[in-house]
Amino acid sequence: MPIANGRFATTTRAAVPAKANPQANRHGQEDGQEDGREDAWEMVRPLSVGRWCVTYLARPAGSPRSLPADYVLKMVKPEHTASTPVRGMLAQEVRISRQLNHARIVPILAAQLAQPPFYVVMPRIRGATLEAALQRFGRVTLPAALWITRQLSEALMEVHRAGWIHADLGTANLIVQPSGTVSLLDFGLSLPCHQSLYGEAGHAHFSNGRRDVVVPTEPHAVEPSFDPSWVVGTPAYAAPEVFLPREPRTPALDVYAVGILLFQLTTGHLPFNGHDIDSWAVAHLREPIPDVRQVTPSLPIRLAWLLREMLAKIPERRPSAEELTHRLAQLEIENLSELDTASP
Repeated sequence: MPIANGRFATTTRAAVPAKANPQANRHGQEDGQEDGREDAWEMVRPLSVGRWCVTYLARPAGSPRSLPADYVLKMVKPEHTASTPVRGMLAQEVRISRQLNHARIVPILAAQLAQPPFYVVMPRIRGATLEAALQRFGRVTLPAALWITRQLSEALMEVHRAGWIHADLGTANLIVQPSGTVSLLDFGLSLPCHQSLYGEAGHAHFSNGRRDVVVPTEPHAVEPSFDPSWVVGTPAYAAPEVFLPREPRTPALDVYAVGILLFQLTTGHLPFNGHDIDSWAVAHLREPIPDVRQVTPSLPIRLAWLLREMLAKIPERRPSAEELTHRLAQLEIENLSELDTASP
């Protein structure tokens, strides 16, 4: 049944690209234009529900039912279709996807942005979010932690070279396949390098939710275009400069988040704790960087040194994604022997 007024039946088709091969549309339209015709996609079943969007397992309309549904369609919830910032986040994902080409970054294959329903289409990555994997298995082995973060760092090299900061790294935005391959997604909150988070709009505040929306002090600024600097990611992974509105955003912001992830992967918990935005700000800005070897004494000293640099309060003291990739690869080589004794 085709979508009508935001409601649909058991099997639904969505208006996206006209071509049977979604890859053909990846770079085919300007931002905000429709990529195709009505009823081009069949939504098989829901996958997840977020604050603003719902994702579905999908296949091109007209495909034999015997073929697997190998696409994911992320659609804005009906109650948010009038929201300029939410539509803007989808447009941001499309815009950045067209500038990136990397095996560890999930591409946007097709999109509809000009009229509701608004959505983007991605290839299906078989696996689980890193968040779900950690909830199930807890702390991973050192070689696995190094491999995961090295793959992420390689993806960030491509992002930073294109002039962008992901700005929302965390366990929920990484897909880990059964083979251990990592895929980075969700560029809706990304920022251009060296942009101040709040620009010149004045003071803004964070909500206390897990994913926090920054409310500008000048509401009229919301129209007519979306500014991704109004929204920030998960506070647990936010660099200290995120809490200093006038500080420019640099790629070092992402390196800090990777440091949080690496600490979490090797110890089983976060290096800092908070319960609301104020406590997270104090933790990231003022609390000393914990020594990972006090938590897990068996970890190598060179890893502890690297983590201290990645979690430096001053952005200029953190390594670049390129340097980080090299150093993680060296640590992988030095610790390959652990694979022989690691439990499955």
